[in-house]
Formats: sequence, C-alpha cells, structure tokens
Amino acid sequence: MFKMNDWQKFFLVRLPTAALVIGIVAEVVAYGLSGVTLHRHNVDDLAAAVVSDPQNYPVVIVGDSTTHNVVHKYRIAGPGQVADLTTHFAAGPPTSMFLLRRMLESGHRPKLVIFAASVHTLTEPMDHGQFDTYLTSVWTRPWEKDFLVRNYPGYVNYQWRPAALNMTTRIGAAAISAVRHPSQSIWSSPVVASNHPVLERFQDEEPVTGRLELMINICTGILLPENSAVIEEFGKLSVQYGFQLVIVWPPMYPRLHQEISTSGKLASLQRAVNERMERVGARILFVDANSWHTYPYFDHDLIHIRGEGWEQVYANDLTEFIGKSLSGNLAKLDDGEKGSRL
Repeated sequence: MFKMNDWQKFFLVRLPTAALVIGIVAEVVAYGLSGVTLHRHNVDDLAAAVVSDPQNYPVVIVGDSTTHNVVHKYRIAGPGQVADLTTHFAAGPPTSMFLLRRMLESGHRPKLVIFAASVHTLTEPMDHGQFDTYLTSVWTRPWEKDFLVRNYPGYVNYQWRPAALNMTTRIGAAAISAVRHPSQSIWSSPVVASNHPVLERFQDEEPVTGRLELMINICTGILLPENSAVIEEFGKLSVQYGFQLVIVWPPMYPRLHQEISTSGKLASLQRAVNERMERVGARILFVDANSWHTYPYFDHDLIHIRGEGWEQVYANDLTEFIGKSLSGNLAKLDDGEKGSRL
C-alpha cells in the first residue's frame, strides 16, 4: 500500500480539500448576495436611480466627464428640470443609452435629450480593462446583455466563473452594497453657476508632449461600428418616445477643435451619425459649445476644462440652451447663433 509523506499529503489531499471548501463557501456566500443591487460607483447608483426617481424631468443629459465635471458641480436650468445622467469615458456611450432606455421604460417622458459627448468617445475604442466594472457587471437585463454581446464581442464574457475567482465583485462589492443605501433620486447639485463668473487667466502652458497629436489622431472622424449601434438605438428611442435628440460637442482645447474642424473630421463624424439617424427615421440636431465661447484652458489631458470660472461659463451656456429649447426656440439654436466668443 502506497504511503504518502507529509509533502505528498499536503499537495494531494490537504490543499485540494482546502480549495474545495473555500470554493463551496464562496459559492454559498455569493448565492446569498446574488440579489443585492450593486452600488460601487456612480454608474451603479444611476442604473438604480433612473427607475426609482419619481420626478418628471423635461430634459435628460447624458455624456462623458467633460460635461459631468461641470453639471455635477453646478445645477443647470431650473430645479427639477434636468436629469443628470452623465458619467465618463470608461462607462462609454452604451452606458448613456442604457441609462436613458431604463429611464424611459420606467415611465419618464422627457421632451429633450442631450448627448454631450466628447468627439473621441465616439471614435476611440473603449478600455477593455474597465469594461466589466462599468458595463458587463452593471447592465444585466436580457436586452442589455444581448446588445453588449452583439456589439462588443471582444469585451464581454458571460460564461460562469467560480465565485472564488471573482470575489471582489460577487462577494466584496455585494457585501458593501448590502449595507450602503444611496439616494434613490438622481443627483442634482444645489449650486448654481454665477451669471458673471470670475474667469481665470493661467500662464500659457503647452500640453504634455505628444498629447495634442494623440488627441488629433484619436478624433478620427470615423464612427466606430459599436458606437454606430449605440447612436441608432438613441434614434429608435427618440422616435418611439417622441423626444428631441441633440448632440452637444463639449468645450475642446482650441487647437484640437481647429484641427478636427478644418480637416473635415468633425463634419465626417456628423455625417456618419446622421446616416444612422436616417436609417431609423430619426432627426438629430448638432450643437457645438465651442461656437458659443472659446475655452482657452484645459488640464494636461486636454479633455477637462481648467478653471471654475470657465466651468461656470459652460454651465451657463447649457442652461441658456435648455431654456431656449424648452421655450420652443430650438430651431434657432444652430451653431454660431448664441453668444459672443471670448
């Protein structure tokens, strides 16, 4: 009869037994937490809030962090007028569409939906490393999973994995979420931007070496196939629920805006979006915030506005745009017809 020494017992008996016990315990705990709504970040919180908030919002704004950093700090338009569903690049255009669709299916009927997306969010592939955190693990309804599987096949993997190999989300995040109770209402800042903000003047700073060239290259003017599908879904929703859809190009670093405009990249991107709209019988209006004002200062990433005064300028521009839109003057707000350039 074979007699095992201590090392053999450890590797052949004790270690596999311990792994099996840990795996079973992890599965039991994960199963017990499987019904918990995750609340790890603002995307989780918004995904829940859009179906529970009873407020009747005439305007919904979605988009990335260029706009989020401003509208999350300063309330735009009047109290209760705007549902702020803006997020960031890692959550991407599909999150904007999913949030809007959940909100519409829960009974909300906005008149105006603003998609305030930086140009590169429609032309740059999403980050694989953060896709599960902000998309796969958040958007789990059948139609959401189907959309991601069809349009992001290289990003998603819905195959079963042992809970022991995914303890951060299935156990750790779920346990924290079980005791965290965020507001069931969509956040709205109590702070209103000044009508006459103090505009900072920073010393002229060149962007980080190569950053401008990188941004110019990223803003290709070509609508990615997955974002084409997202845009088409926005169009379908606008037809089904009868709201006006507007794309607002947020403030851009002046040299970047000049380059993508004069090169025809911005016009090319808008044509591609229009083609998707026409396929579903939808209408869209493009508005360029850079035709309202010139925004001279940006952080080194060339994405986020630098200076609270300049952020307030953008907040005020959006407020004025929304006010005119709701008063029936939307047709008069094409590029170049609002305000003077600073």
